Amino acid sequence: MIFGLILQDYRMSIVSSVIINKVPQIDGRIDVMELHTHADGRTETFNYLADADLNLQLVADQRAENINAALAAQEAAIAAATQYEIPLTPVEVMRRLSPSEWAAFQASTDTTIAYFRAIFDKTTVIYRNDALTQAGFAALVSAGILSSERVAEVLA
Repeated sequence: MIFGLILQDYRMSIVSSVIINKVPQIDGRIDVMELHTHADGRTETFNYLADADLNLQLVADQRAENINAALAAQEAAIAAATQYEIPLTPVEVMRRLSPSEWAAFQASTDTTIAYFRAIFDKTTVIYRNDALTQAGFAALVSAGILSSERVAEVLA
């Protein structure tokens, strides 16, 4: 985690689980492929061999429940680690910056700021109180892009 950013979107649960392929095998089993779709459109596939009498949709539904439970546990762990802070999205941060501040952030050739910008562009959440987020905004202050007062306003 850098700049207080999480790169994985842990909040997106499975919204659809379907069997997309069932191929009978010579030994009587079935080669199965499941497709699980997350709320944000991402997909995951699972391929396995199943007995011919297995309820394949029930297996897919149970796998979706297991994935959702793992995602919920991950979200709970992150919430506890961040003291239940509600993060900002990159769009929320961008909207809090003036057009000239945003342009300066985007145009900066400072190596540290360029690094933070690259991470910022790929993340889904920003934790205000994270030490690395604070360090990233401190770099913007050092470069003269933001004042300390503006950082406090943006992160408020």
